[in-house]
Amino acid sequence: MLAQVYHMRNKYENIPQDILSNIDKMGMDDSSFLTELEGKYLNTVAGISEKDFNFSKSKVAFFRGNIGSIRSSKKEYFRVERECLKVCTDSTLLYFGTLYIFDAKQKVESGGYDAAIVDRSKKLLSTKEVVRQLKKKR
Repeated sequence: MLAQVYHMRNKYENIPQDILSNIDKMGMDDSSFLTELEGKYLNTVAGISEKDFNFSKSKVAFFRGNIGSIRSSKKEYFRVERECLKVCTDSTLLYFGTLYIFDAKQKVESGGYDAAIVDRSKKLLSTKEVVRQLKKKR
């Protein structure tokens, strides 16, 4: 699989109610590994089929900040998601961050991460930059 970058944008109305009704159960720990529910949520908001990439049980890193260099956590990411979803209407277009899915080489270089999400960044990072940040943070 080649490395891929996605700008995760979706409308509130496109997120199934069974996933939205469980948002309070997501991001309850700081583990880098996603639960099945967290995985379904990210597959939905990214618009990626589980056949193409299944987030469930994947190891995902989180970054935030103006240039995407501040290490964050799954717990923080989902806390922000919950706050945003509370004020949405059906037609609200939401931005869920930039998703980087790593190829096999990048997974090894990053310390075993399958993917990374950079949220609230003004700068679009290259996949190479994200992997470099993960190498530094080990």
